[in-house]
Amino acid sequence: MIDKQTLILHICCAPDATIAIHRLRDRFHLNGFFPNSNIHPQNEYDRRKKDAKRLCDQFAIDWVESEYDPENWIEMVHGLELEPEGGARCRACIHHNLLQTILAAQKQSISFFSTTLPTSPKKDLPMIQELGETLAKERGMYFVFEPFRKKNGYLKSIQMSKEFQLYRQNYCGCIYSREAKT
Repeated sequence: MIDKQTLILHICCAPDATIAIHRLRDRFHLNGFFPNSNIHPQNEYDRRKKDAKRLCDQFAIDWVESEYDPENWIEMVHGLELEPEGGARCRACIHHNLLQTILAAQKQSISFFSTTLPTSPKKDLPMIQELGETLAKERGMYFVFEPFRKKNGYLKSIQMSKEFQLYRQNYCGCIYSREAKT
């Protein structure tokens, strides 16, 4: 039997992680990682993190902790507050979360990383792929990009979320996406 490579998986939320875990776990030993200091307010972050951890436990996936640091995230996107959803602020946020994933991977000598973001039909697949591949090249890593929402992945994630009774949020996560919903 050949040992699987380990991949650290940036988990944006448990519902998006369902199909990503399902599709990656046969090829990789997975470590779930939840950096997401963009999520606001803290009780929302805690709720999403709790379900992400519960899902990882359900599938016997290793869990990597990260510090919640919303002040640093707000400082990072300063000047981008009025950007529309999917614009420069989101690009900066995704870049930040992928970089945090790489840094966590490097601490554990892991060469492969991915993200659950391509599960959502609201995310820009080419942008995510370009950011991941650029960061991977800069850091000597391997970005595993998979458009999880394709092949009915998004619909399957909804079904799996119901099966596992996962919390499904109604906004991406940051204070600005939350305000756009109200």
